Amino acid sequence: FWLNREPEYQVRLLSEWVADTRSRDPAVKKAALAALQAMDEQAVTHLAGSLNRDETVLERINRTIGDKIPRRFKQMASGLFDVQRTVDRKREAVHALIMMGTDAQEAVPALGRLLRDPNVLLSSLAGTALAEMGPAAVPELISALDEGDYSLRANACSALGKLRTNALPAAPHLASILWTDTGPILGSASYALSRVG
Repeated sequence: FWLNREPEYQVRLLSEWVADTRSRDPAVKKAALAALQAMDEQAVTHLAGSLNRDETVLERINRTIGDKIPRRFKQMASGLFDVQRTVDRKREAVHALIMMGTDAQEAVPALGRLLRDPNVLLSSLAGTALAEMGPAAVPELISALDEGDYSLRANACSALGKLRTNALPAAPHLASILWTDTGPILGSASYALSRVG
């Protein structure tokens, strides 16, 4: 508890402010963003750490032998056997980092690791977040272009395209993909290159 204690702002935990970033009420969303900006480095460090945190022991047990546990017991202990919890926690953290934008550049390495996650939704969200980090994310995205997985490379191309001229150092890598690769990655790379200029 003490090692992973969340930062607080105005007597509310970071996770409560992060949950408010998903609100439909613009005033609540605005207050949440102001709170995240006030917590600044503490918030970014904690959110980046939550992206690196893997599933808990109970979540791992549920994933491996969850189908053998009696349904009645799982209903009584539903909070312990919630498989989706890890993905939801990471998704919420990424959305908060997206809202913080370039103020959250410290999270670029953690987002780079999440970009390589086998979960397609998390990988795509990480690409979107990296695009919001500005030029600081370009080296991480360039290194992702050299890896073999199509969805990883496509997410990196999409993020580079969103960065536009800030991603100019990636232009030779994108051009190299057009010259040497085949398959659907060509469309992603050419679109990104056209946006980079």
